[in-house]
Amino acid sequence: MRWHYGLVALLGLAIGWGSVNAVRYLVSAVSPVKVEPSSVSLGKVVEGEDVSFTVYIVNNTAQTLRLTRFNVSTCGFLFEQGKLPETIPLQSKVPLNFGLRTENLPDQFQERLTFVLIDSPGTTFAPTVTLIGKVLREISVNPAFIDFGTVILGSNYSDSITAKFDWTNFRN
Repeated sequence: MRWHYGLVALLGLAIGWGSVNAVRYLVSAVSPVKVEPSSVSLGKVVEGEDVSFTVYIVNNTAQTLRLTRFNVSTCGFLFEQGKLPETIPLQSKVPLNFGLRTENLPDQFQERLTFVLIDSPGTTFAPTVTLIGKVLREISVNPAFIDFGTVILGSNYSDSITAKFDWTNFRN
């Protein structure tokens, strides 16, 4: 007879989840400082090739912002292409060019790049862009390691591996 307590709890969870997502969307839509686009799909990239992309810092404030630093969710994969600006003028949209090293990224990656900007009164803004993509490995070998154990001199041992090249995704 107390099933309605569960129903009320589920209704509360649904309303709470919807409220949090609605507020998150509204804050990102009306934020005076943001990154455009908020998500960059780099698609399929070949392992070992650097990938370039451009994002824009949008400053809709009435003050110049100082770009103090940027943070990356995984270190060592991102690099600047050219000198980043030290300031973002008021009411402007400034392009920032970056490159992504792919040799040590996981097969499916989702990296976050956060910019830290400060205005003259000391207000901090931290807009974020998400980088999404898939790294294509040219050759995959399975298993990657074969253990023959102790080998007796003069004996023959054999095992097999499967090597596969994915020609469908090969780019020249």
